[in-house]
Amino acid sequence: TMKLFRPWIPERVRTRILRFLTWTVHGDMRRLGFKPLLDRAHPTTSATVVNDIAYHRIRVKQGIDSVEGRSIRFVDGETAEFDVLIAATGYEIEIPFISPDVFDIVDNHVPLYERIVAPDRPGLAFIGMINSTAAPLNWLFQAQAEWLTPFITGDAQLPDPAEMHEAIEANDQYYQRRYRNSLRHTIEEEHTRYRRNLRRSLAAARKRVGSNRSTN
Repeated sequence: TMKLFRPWIPERVRTRILRFLTWTVHGDMRRLGFKPLLDRAHPTTSATVVNDIAYHRIRVKQGIDSVEGRSIRFVDGETAEFDVLIAATGYEIEIPFISPDVFDIVDNHVPLYERIVAPDRPGLAFIGMINSTAAPLNWLFQAQAEWLTPFITGDAQLPDPAEMHEAIEANDQYYQRRYRNSLRHTIEEEHTRYRRNLRRSLAAARKRVGSNRSTN
C-alpha cells in the first residue's frame, strides 16, 4: 500500500483503494469486534493482529467500566480476572529541561513551524515532534534534519514570526477538521503532504536568501 502514497495520487482515490483492500483481505472489521470508524484516526498497523483476533488469541473489547483488584468489568457487562493490565494510552509531551517561559507545551500542542522551528525563539528547533500516518518515523526525522540544515548554514532564511504563526495555525486547523479530537493527533502529519510542504517551504526559504543577497 505504500506505493499508493504518491503526491500525484488524489487522497480521495487513495482512501477508497485502501478501504477496498482492507475489506477484500479482512472483510467487515466489525465482525472482529471493532467499532465503526466515524472519524479519521491514526492507524494501528500490524502484520499479525487481525489473524490473532480471528483465531481468538486476542479478544477485542470496547472499553473498561471498572477495575477492582484483578477483576476487570467491561462495558458489555462481562467480568474477568487478569494478571496484568497495560494502559497503552499514549503519553504527554514534556520538555522539562526548557523553561515554559522559553517554550511552552499545552495539552500536547507543540507550536512549531513545519513541526521543527519555534517562531519566537531564533535558533530553537526540534527533530522528532511529529507522528506520522504511515511512514517510518526515522525517515521523517531525516527529512526534518535535511530541511533544517540549510537554515543553520545560512543557505535558507525563515519567514518572519507572524507568517510562521499563521502557517502553524492553518496546519492545526487542517488536522482538527480531518482527525478525531484527541491529544494523540496534536502532532499528526500525513507524511506525503508533510514532505511536500517541507520541499515547498525550503524552496521559498532559499529564494528568500537569494533575494536578500541581490538587494545587498
